[in-house]
Amino acid sequence: MVGRRFVSMVLKVFGSLLLWSHSIGFAEVIYVDADATDGAPDGSSWEKAWTDLQDALAVAVAGDEVWIADGVYRPDRGTGDLDMSFVIPSGVALLGGFAGDEAAATERDPAVHVVILEGGLGDPPIFMGNAYNVVRMVNAADDTLLDGVTIQNGRGEQYFGDNGQSLRDRGCGLLLIGSSPRVRSVRFVANFASDGFSEMAVAKPGSTGGAVYCMASSAPAFEGCEFVGNRAGDGGRTGYAAGDGGSGGAVAILGGSVATFHGCTFLQNRAGSGGSGGFGEEGIGPIAGHGGSGGAVYVAAGAGATFDSCTFFDNEGGGSGSYSFARSGDGGAVAGDAGVPLRFDYCWFEGNRAGHAGYGNSAGSGGAILGAEVVLNRCVLADNRCRDGGDGGFNSGNGGRGGAVAASKVVAEHCIFVNNHAGSGGSSLTGIAGSGGNGGAILVGGLLGSTIRFCTFHGNQAGQVGSGGKKGGGPGRGRSLAVSNGLVSNSILWNDGGVGSEAFGVNLTFAYCDIADSDSGEGVISGEGVISADPLFVDPFSGDRRLQPGSPAIDAGDPNYEAPAGAVDLLGNARVQCCRVDMGAFEAPCDFIYGDFDGNATIDLFDFAEFGTCAIESEKEPSPECAVFDFDCDENVDVVDFGTLQTLFPSG
Repeated sequence: MVGRRFVSMVLKVFGSLLLWSHSIGFAEVIYVDADATDGAPDGSSWEKAWTDLQDALAVAVAGDEVWIADGVYRPDRGTGDLDMSFVIPSGVALLGGFAGDEAAATERDPAVHVVILEGGLGDPPIFMGNAYNVVRMVNAADDTLLDGVTIQNGRGEQYFGDNGQSLRDRGCGLLLIGSSPRVRSVRFVANFASDGFSEMAVAKPGSTGGAVYCMASSAPAFEGCEFVGNRAGDGGRTGYAAGDGGSGGAVAILGGSVATFHGCTFLQNRAGSGGSGGFGEEGIGPIAGHGGSGGAVYVAAGAGATFDSCTFFDNEGGGSGSYSFARSGDGGAVAGDAGVPLRFDYCWFEGNRAGHAGYGNSAGSGGAILGAEVVLNRCVLADNRCRDGGDGGFNSGNGGRGGAVAASKVVAEHCIFVNNHAGSGGSSLTGIAGSGGNGGAILVGGLLGSTIRFCTFHGNQAGQVGSGGKKGGGPGRGRSLAVSNGLVSNSILWNDGGVGSEAFGVNLTFAYCDIADSDSGEGVISGEGVISADPLFVDPFSGDRRLQPGSPAIDAGDPNYEAPAGAVDLLGNARVQCCRVDMGAFEAPCDFIYGDFDGNATIDLFDFAEFGTCAIESEKEPSPECAVFDFDCDENVDVVDFGTLQTLFPSG
């Protein structure tokens, strides 16, 4: 029998649960449609949808979904208040892409039914009064979702409140404070962090994170997002001084935050340029601002980021101001501070540029990436470059270093580096011309020990020395690599002419590589299996750098290499095709079918008959033709191979 006391306790607990559920409300769908016409909306259906997204957010609680029909939504409720944002509560899912008649979220199509969260509050929406932060999240948990919308035209304003700190100037599309949402299929377009403030002799720096700013240990996950045409702020300028440019044209990650990016595209984002200065307040000469780093993404010390299946096209670091010894912005696509590890899997970098150099200044480094430890796995880096050093009247700037990557340590596997370029030195007509940049593809300046395996380098160039002047620096070195303390193995480094040797460094060792000028290069150690022969790419002029049949790089990699289970090359083909691994990023297919001795594409009795001859020969020096029977790659044709051949007959 159940005791009376137990029943009473159960009733009390049940009553408490009822009160708790009533206080938080049950999870539900809240509807928003800018074109809804019901005079008494409550968000309970498409017919009674809210017309203002702010009304839906005001009643949403954790577990709710907010469905938004196509249209333009502004955060200010028509008041013109630039401080207003769409604040998404923790645990709420905000879904765009509805036509306004769907019964299930799976029926929506964000590409057709576009939902715009518009920062431009005026008409036109650009530069006519813009929200400082279009969307905000504060302490939002990882079950918070922003999905299928476009966030555009947020504009920061440099505001000097307590201690000169404000959040009006950054994260103009999305500001994350201690938040870890999923951000999926969101487009961030033309969001601008504020330019530096200038007054009298004070010039403030430009702000960071044009579209997204992550702070206070945020941990967002971006999936399938696009970042297009966003920029960090330019440094301010006065007659006496100039501020530095802001970093992270699209995204800035700071304050212990860690962000992940999967399947995202970064296009034409730009870090801020440094301001150009006048003469120093103490009469010590001209002062200018440094350029901001990370044209697309900037990761500050203590923060982190990983990138998977992302593309970076035509992003640019900030340029330096003129008239001083200021440096240009580093990392045309991604820049990390000292000590920040960066990892890229299956990513594509093309046409990114480190910052340009102002008058007499040196150009930025890392045409695509600047980082401490940079890990690249199955990535393509093509046509990235550092800018040339600035021309000067007496001293000219040096060219940027690391046409694709500049780092303290690089670990790269199954990657291709094509037509990247370190910058040339600036020209001078009266004094010293600038030196060319080192490392046409990769520059590594640290002592941590880099590893480059199964990579292909082609068409990369170091920088030329600047012209003119009474004397000058030297040309850049290392058309592909300028690396301290590294091992390069199973790779191809080949160019069709250019300045200097293919590589130079300190304790830089090559093993089982095909490298132009393999016997030259300061600090280069040529190890076992190094050759110097045209690798015979299929059609490099059309971009096909696979290996032709007969290439000297085929079956020329490390004979002791054992491919892990499932190992593939850059194109997803099995890493070892014919017993011995190839050099470079692409594995060539075998020019025979295993077991098919006569080459008629059928395994038949004739092949069985020839097997016996090959088995006898393998006791001595087997002929090359017998390789078709060496199934287990032990350089012998024996009973084990015969067992395998039997399994293939007569299926052929």
